[in-house]
Amino acid sequence: MGYPDTGPYKSGVAWADPVAAIHAAAAVLIALHDRAADPEHRGQAIELAQLEGMICYIGEELLDAQVRGTDPPRLGNRHAYYAPQGAYRCRGDDRWLALSVTSDGEWAALCRVAGLGGTWATLRLDERMARHDEIDALVSAWTATQDHLELMHRLQAEGIAAFAVLDAKEMLEDPHLRARGFYVDITHPDAATYPFPGLPIHLSETPATYRLPAPGLGEHNDEVFKGLLGMSDAELDALQALGIIAEEPPG
Repeated sequence: MGYPDTGPYKSGVAWADPVAAIHAAAAVLIALHDRAADPEHRGQAIELAQLEGMICYIGEELLDAQVRGTDPPRLGNRHAYYAPQGAYRCRGDDRWLALSVTSDGEWAALCRVAGLGGTWATLRLDERMARHDEIDALVSAWTATQDHLELMHRLQAEGIAAFAVLDAKEMLEDPHLRARGFYVDITHPDAATYPFPGLPIHLSETPATYRLPAPGLGEHNDEVFKGLLGMSDAELDALQALGIIAEEPPG
């Protein structure tokens, strides 16, 4: 990761974690399927390694590097096969629009909307790749005068893959996410009622329900220690006296 004129950047995501989780979910499903097919319904232990999962995940990249003989070029926000592509600054403080032109028709549409005259609209993909820096300068000068949200809708209406980079407030107010029912209002006794991100998985027959807020500190002490672990009131009192468990933050 990085730009052509920089050193490598660290990914903002610890990819080994979600990749291992995907492998673990698949392993659990396989084990459950095997148990259901076993007349004795025997379970099995599952063991996996993040390193091995990542090697499987990036196999094509490793092969590509071996064939090429060098590390892959750092493209920044650009694409190996499309041009132009990038994140372009818009009007206002830290406002951006991401767009990707994937065909000559989309490029002609972008030139029309952006008012890029002359022979720009006739550039083929190989020419756009070669002149990406020039194109970025022209597109950036244009987007800098535009509202990122309004421009997103204008470009999408022309069939161009474009999306405004949203801050937290804009994401919460996003009409698409609202129409999808992504946000749900949850009331917490200590924090009042606020919208929270919901479950991104939509099931037709068993849709998600949201019945309880996040638990308070020590809210389930009795249920866990006495109900599940069988501890007595005296044992629970001793843990509280030692400060091992609590129902209020210390201090």
